[in-house]
Amino acid sequence: MRHFQHFTRSFLTTGLFALILFAGVAGMAFADENAMDMTDQSMGMMDADAPMIDVNTATVKQLATLPGIGKGLAQRIIDYRTGNGTFKSVQELTNIDGIGKKTLAKIEALVTVGMSDEMDMAPTAESAR
Repeated sequence: MRHFQHFTRSFLTTGLFALILFAGVAGMAFADENAMDMTDQSMGMMDADAPMIDVNTATVKQLATLPGIGKGLAQRIIDYRTGNGTFKSVQELTNIDGIGKKTLAKIEALVTVGMSDEMDMAPTAESAR
């Protein structure tokens, strides 16, 4: 009988340890997955299927969703646009204090200048000659 009690106690202890270990590993995997989601959101990562943001018509709220662009920088983009007219190219964003080559590289594929892109490429009367 004593061997049976010892065996039962050992079996239960081992089983309980295995259950705790499994729950801990599963919990860590779940936490890591959620942490990655939160990191993407906090860094302003956008969904690949999200439409491009037109810097000539975007609001502060829309611009602030871009990686590396907070509310302050978004407001500077709008202030620049108000003072200088519409952006002719995405590269023109580097004229704004706080947007350099690195920030532009992060947002370049996510923004557009709308119709200005097409107008720049459209032939003019002079270029047709």
